[in-house]
Amino acid sequence: MFLALAALVLCSLAGLTIYLLLVIRGRIISERNMADALDHVAAAIYMKDVQRRYVYANSTTIRLLRTSRRALLGACDDDLLPAAEAQRIRTSDEWVLESGEDIRDELVVGDDPVTQTVFLELKHPLRNKLGNIVGLVGISTDVTELYRLRRDLEHAARTDELTSVYNRRALFEYAEQDVANARRHGRPVSMLIIDVDFFKRINDNYGHPVGDRVLKDVAAQTRQAVREIDRLGRIGGEEFAVILPEADLAQAVDIAERVRAAMRPLPLQGGISITPCVSVGVASLLPEDRGVEDLYQRADQALYRAKQAGRNRVVAQESHAGAGQ
Repeated sequence: MFLALAALVLCSLAGLTIYLLLVIRGRIISERNMADALDHVAAAIYMKDVQRRYVYANSTTIRLLRTSRRALLGACDDDLLPAAEAQRIRTSDEWVLESGEDIRDELVVGDDPVTQTVFLELKHPLRNKLGNIVGLVGISTDVTELYRLRRDLEHAARTDELTSVYNRRALFEYAEQDVANARRHGRPVSMLIIDVDFFKRINDNYGHPVGDRVLKDVAAQTRQAVREIDRLGRIGGEEFAVILPEADLAQAVDIAERVRAAMRPLPLQGGISITPCVSVGVASLLPEDRGVEDLYQRADQALYRAKQAGRNRVVAQESHAGAGQ
């Protein structure tokens, strides 16, 4: 869906560019009709000389820059915009004027994701009859809604729908990065695997809606118990994992104990409540590990031992000095 919308926007920009080039080459007779037509286009259309000064701008451009036609013509973006935004525009303008090639780029205006505006820009160098570059023509289309859709789709593709933490795919992608960074800098990294004890019994006794509430609550309590730099994901039905950068085995066990102790009563209808409990397996990266899978397997084995030992407990890997618990 996103690709189709992006293609539509690019086709529209291409069509406007062709139209404007026809205007520039004198194939449209009436300048008044041309100016009127371009003023009714929703995209910002403008021309600049080689000093990056505006020599033409349609009404949309003037409105977006919050200026007047008189103030705009002959001015540069440095005179009209905040320094950071002007610098981004200057960089792409100079590239087009120096390279003589088209450029397509995204321009993000503003730092707040809620209020920022995103434009898709197409810039084309203008040449005289001798082939010398004399300026550029640009078209900017507001693609904020398209940009937000892409961002939302990317977020949805990496997020567990029920608990709003990372899904398995995203978590293990981050784990690969964290393991690579740990090895590069000689730093520790650890993993927790958390399983909700007796979860099938919760579903059977109270129903799946209550089971969903339990999973959401466990995710929320775990997120509060771990550190800000840690990454939490749901990797199975009632199973979660946490990647702990910069945490050795002892630190990881401490964090795991905080997670286990963080579980709280969940009130249900009829004045009753249930208190979920979790078992946690802990592992830390070893020099001989081939990758994330080895780390995961040891944490999973530790989780199995926690289950076998009676649940509601933390157990760490065995194959490391001081690992047993």
